[in-house]
Amino acid sequence: MKTTYFADLTHTAQGIHAKCMPLGAALVASYIKREFPDSIDVSLYKLPEDLEAAVIKQCPDILCLSNYAWNLRLTVAFARLVKKINPQLIVIFGGPNFPLKEDERQAFLTENDCIDFYVFGEGETALANLFREIIGHNFEVAAIKAARLPLINCSYLSAEGVISGEWTRTVELDQFPCPYTDGLMDKFFELPLIPLYETTRGCPFSCTFCTDGISEKSKIFRKSHENIEESIAYIAQKVQHSDTLILADLNFGMYNEDIETAEIIARQKIATGYPLSVGTALGKSRPENIMEAVKILDGSLHIGLSLQSTDVEVLKNIKRKNIQTPKLILAAEEVGLREAVDFTELILALPGDSMAKHYQSLREGVALGMTNIRMYQLMLLTGSTMNSQASREIYQMQTRWRVMPNCAGVYRFFGTELRVAEIEEIVVANSTLSFADYVECRVMDFIIELFVNNDWYVELFELIKIYGFELFDFLLFIKEKRSGFPDRMAKIFDSFVHDTCKDLFVEKQAIEAYIAGAGVLEKHVTGELGNNEILDHKALCYLNFRQTTQFIFEMATIFLSSVKREDDTLSLYLADLQKFILCRKDNVIDVGQTLREPFNFDFRQIAQAHFRIDPQQLERSPTSLMFFHDEKQSVAIKKASRIYGTSVSGLGRFIQNNKMNRMFRQFQSCEHNAAIEQKKEVVS
Repeated sequence: MKTTYFADLTHTAQGIHAKCMPLGAALVASYIKREFPDSIDVSLYKLPEDLEAAVIKQCPDILCLSNYAWNLRLTVAFARLVKKINPQLIVIFGGPNFPLKEDERQAFLTENDCIDFYVFGEGETALANLFREIIGHNFEVAAIKAARLPLINCSYLSAEGVISGEWTRTVELDQFPCPYTDGLMDKFFELPLIPLYETTRGCPFSCTFCTDGISEKSKIFRKSHENIEESIAYIAQKVQHSDTLILADLNFGMYNEDIETAEIIARQKIATGYPLSVGTALGKSRPENIMEAVKILDGSLHIGLSLQSTDVEVLKNIKRKNIQTPKLILAAEEVGLREAVDFTELILALPGDSMAKHYQSLREGVALGMTNIRMYQLMLLTGSTMNSQASREIYQMQTRWRVMPNCAGVYRFFGTELRVAEIEEIVVANSTLSFADYVECRVMDFIIELFVNNDWYVELFELIKIYGFELFDFLLFIKEKRSGFPDRMAKIFDSFVHDTCKDLFVEKQAIEAYIAGAGVLEKHVTGELGNNEILDHKALCYLNFRQTTQFIFEMATIFLSSVKREDDTLSLYLADLQKFILCRKDNVIDVGQTLREPFNFDFRQIAQAHFRIDPQQLERSPTSLMFFHDEKQSVAIKKASRIYGTSVSGLGRFIQNNKMNRMFRQFQSCEHNAAIEQKKEVVS
């Protein structure tokens, strides 16, 4: 038996970076385990520390490693160390982070010369085919390369250059075993990881910025519902640390078969309570189908519009086709799910983008009532068609290299210090967007991330809209007042701009020298350098939530100064509303805290009206409220805290990746609570 280790490594210097279970590596490992039961012994790993321990105990004959943008350099460095221990080791990489063109593949394999073979595209059949060649050539890599055999979905370097086989895909996905039900993933349920599962493969769209936008992946193939039901039931039985299920599907809800998949998940939720939340990429057409899936999942799946941009020219440049927003909104309204349409994604600096176009995309997202607008920088992904010399020249892309947030560490493996950081190339300007405008757009993105996302101030925003103002105009008003911000808020915004602009390098060689500098990686590990500036600064504002709340209410008071007032009711309401928000949302992670506060207005009635009410039409109704987390909320918050940790970086990701409105304290009248307690005493 030959020993083969599979691994999807993640950085761990700042906690576990990639929070999902290692599905890609597991799918391939499970198939190899079944196809070679008498000749290949298979093990699967996620944490580099666990893989190190396994190698020390028994060095493998074959090491198969997943390659993504967030782990390439760690994975290559680890493979080099293992190959020093066993020079006969066969190293096989796989994953989407691999060039499309042959000359770029040759450069990639030359630079990362520890890689013997690279499996691209779907891995199961290709790797099994490669294993048969390896076994047939008595594990002699040189013999295979000398034969210059073109192997399906596989590239390698020979003496004459790179050899790549044809790209193939599998139609019948049920022929592959499930790594969950065969037990290969069992040990990962012990870790604070989120289950990841796929029901389909492929994407019919051709977005140039995405590695799934290439023509070879355009056809859709799916698993049977019997397979899906068995797998999800197994996950629900085993899961310990997460209430979330992430589907790796690229257009969930768009197909009729997805409706039955949604029904399977819904039945499992009723039977076991899992999953409470489903994360996935929704389809870009057939909104009525998507709404049906959302309705079936009954609050577990929220609706996202991955717009990237709302500008027609930009969308044409990236070969993007968005779902028709009015049709989606109408479909949501018809089934009573308008409130579920709360998520969109936008990418800054796409070809043809400008400050005006980006602002318009933001304005439309805010106007649609989105309370989770993800605003990304444009990363040139290896394996995407946008990452080509032609695209760079046509759109005059100006790019910079930077260290990827939370993907750096100083490790010690096999007695050797390993200093490694992942790097990414982002677009910071193009023919229609200057770098200065790019920075201004990022400031606007931060304002929306800070105040709009996660429903922190949705109650205040409803008031602003009641008086006839567009919410985006209020957010622009805040940005225009930046020079007069109070000291604490000014420092946070200045720090955000500084971090947005710093440590960006024109040349790849320059960032390599920077990473090698004394103490640089240590500062990345502590968070002093290399943070996710938008999430970390949001976390800092949340750690100072009282001051942040006071700031936005001061801005709102100035903005609403033109509203006609007959008495002090509006001012009194704003003061009450500020206190109400603080009671529900300040230090929300503290599940043991119960608060009691008096109010001049009945916020139970106001909440029933979704805060869409003119306070000057309200009668004052003094009420005392109690704020608390129930048991279900407490359990969910504790689980999420274990996954993301308590650092500033961890808090930022905690806020981004959880439905925070489910974690805000509930409230009821103190009189109601007293009556319940009195009844308990009588019964006892």
